[in-house]
Amino acid sequence: MNLLQVENNPEACAAVGLECRQCIQSSAASVARVCNGMQEANVRSVFFQIYPAAACSVMLPAFQRVYAEAIGKVTSIAAA
Repeated sequence: MNLLQVENNPEACAAVGLECRQCIQSSAASVARVCNGMQEANVRSVFFQIYPAAACSVMLPAFQRVYAEAIGKVTSIAAA
């Protein structure tokens, strides 16, 4: 059984060797590749769907920042 399917919280992630910052960066960049141009409210909604644990909510600003940076990179590459 995959521990992350049972519990998606910092303790469960740490138990399998994942760190919040790396996980947030990776997931936000992936979301940006699949769903670029989302409104801020939608980015927030996606974050809470991926990370429903209350302890994860402190990482929302980092998720939003990485998402915005990734969208900027995607936009500048497409414009070039």
